[in-house]
Amino acid sequence: MFQIVTVFQISLLLSCSLVSSAYPACDGGSADAALESLIDDHVDRLMELRLPSWGWVNTPGAVLGIQLSKMQSLFGLDRTLETMAQEMKDELDSTNLGKIAHYAMATKASCQNPRNFSGVDIIDRIWKRMRFQFRYEKMSQRIPHDRWYRYGLAVQALCVCGEELTRYHIVRMARGQNDDGSWGDTHSVDDTNQVLLAIRCIQTQKTVVNRPYIRRLLRNSTIKAISFLESSVNADGDDVWIGNKYSTPGALLALQDISDFAECNMAAGSMSNGLAPDERIGAISQRLPAMRGRSVLTLKDPEWTCVTPDPIPDGYVPNYDPEPSLECDDLLPGAIPPPGVTWIDVRLSVQKTLGANINDSFDLTLLVENVNEGNTLLQAMAQARCLGQFQFETVITSFGPSVRSVDGLQADTMNRQYWSLVDAGTEKSLPLGAGRYQPSDEQHILFKLSTW
Repeated sequence: MFQIVTVFQISLLLSCSLVSSAYPACDGGSADAALESLIDDHVDRLMELRLPSWGWVNTPGAVLGIQLSKMQSLFGLDRTLETMAQEMKDELDSTNLGKIAHYAMATKASCQNPRNFSGVDIIDRIWKRMRFQFRYEKMSQRIPHDRWYRYGLAVQALCVCGEELTRYHIVRMARGQNDDGSWGDTHSVDDTNQVLLAIRCIQTQKTVVNRPYIRRLLRNSTIKAISFLESSVNADGDDVWIGNKYSTPGALLALQDISDFAECNMAAGSMSNGLAPDERIGAISQRLPAMRGRSVLTLKDPEWTCVTPDPIPDGYVPNYDPEPSLECDDLLPGAIPPPGVTWIDVRLSVQKTLGANINDSFDLTLLVENVNEGNTLLQAMAQARCLGQFQFETVITSFGPSVRSVDGLQADTMNRQYWSLVDAGTEKSLPLGAGRYQPSDEQHILFKLSTW
């Protein structure tokens, strides 16, 4: 589906209307009227996705995205911060390092004190998690326990909140880089984005400035990371991405001001091509700062101040329901399809053994008959549950529902387990999650216990 961008393709794309103006993430300028309007559309969409609690499925992520891009538009901020404080207290002991980092940065972006946000010292919580990132399973590790993406977020949070990183954490971060300039065991653009932004944040800290060896180490890491991200530019039809559409916003911000790669405006143009009606909070929140050209490094500025939000619009009541209908009355088929509806059959199978080959035996397999064509995989799963054939549990994330438990077995997230969704026919992962993917007739979908 993807291909590396060639010189010919670059010139062809430049001749098209994809790049109609400069973008702040590429030239450091201001958003033009068209881009400003698109930013407004993204913020409006986030306001439509607000929950009755005045928060979001990922409240700190949404708050951070709006505060960095259109601060005055976050009306009802006081109510949202109350909700965010309660959500933080409810999940602080169970959530991952990256989520805690987001709480710290969202607090800082809202001109609150992350050392005492509703009585909680978020920075202290991050430091406690950082102590054991490279030692788990009773041995020293090269990859942090929470993985590089979340580790990078944690370093960013500590840095923008004025904390000095230790030599140990800086050196482990630099030495964890792969030979190709990436970070992560999958050579991930997303991981590299976050670690590179973290390295950029700590460049002026005393631990770095006063140690020539560490300065050289980080300078070399930065050069290699830039090369990796620039080599990850690829074409997908008329679009240009750095990695993929979801990793591109982070890459643009990581490369901002330190790379003048030729495809920057094209990637920013693809990212800013519009707002899909079914886009989730996570994608929107990540895209907003990149469209504005304002990364979390902005929060380091001692002049960072907050403005008074706009008043709550008359009649505005947040009421978003993130779940599609999974009620049995809505899903169980009748004797014949309703007018205009086509039924399909979908096969579901489960593999509970880590490392099992896709061709190994299944722990469970079943056929879900008479599924409405166009229903999501999640609705097909719920239909099987209504018939007593299948059991599962989901959690709501900023990218939609995520399958947490299948046939009574819960993925152990603390040990980086998850349920991967695989097309058993092609042996490829599904391109969308259970809440958005629409299976086809006779498709065989495998729920495979995996680790990341």
